[in-house]
Amino acid sequence: MEIAKKSDSTVKIALDAKKLNKLIVKKKKQRPNLEDLKDGISMKIAEYTGEELWLSAIDLIYAFVQVEFDEETAKHCVFAFVGGD
Repeated sequence: MEIAKKSDSTVKIALDAKKLNKLIVKKKKQRPNLEDLKDGISMKIAEYTGEELWLSAIDLIYAFVQVEFDEETAKHCVFAFVGGD
């Protein structure tokens, strides 16, 4: 972290985030668009053989931090936000 006094007597704080950036897991694949998702769900329903078929949607606008996953499950979950504060 670097702290410097600017010419107008204010303080500037800078963080070198190179180490932090190396720890970020980057997404390799782009998420499918809505049409691809609908097609995939339609195919699963059409191929239904009587085994269990689970489809779900969770509205997490107000409950995002209240959903806990174990470590293995969390690897397979993606949260996408549009807009927001």
